[in-house]
Amino acid sequence: MTQETEQTTFNLLPDEEVFDECFVVRETRYGLFITYILPEGTPYLTGGTREGVVFMTRTKLKWIQEGTLKEHTRVVETSTYKL
Repeated sequence: MTQETEQTTFNLLPDEEVFDECFVVRETRYGLFITYILPEGTPYLTGGTREGVVFMTRTKLKWIQEGTLKEHTRVVETSTYKL
């Protein structure tokens, strides 16, 4: 199955599941999981478990849709160090 756009083609692997008609989860060779937003296949979130990245991707997309993302996020630390 292939999701096509004018700019990019994102190829789904045969055993991949599309969640909410919006994103796909792939396991990296290092054992991490990455969500890709369809149709472009843009990498979105990375995590240690498949369930974790599915939950956080759904939650973050919900916050974006509701317009409340800024209420749920914060900057933990900033750096002014220059090389």
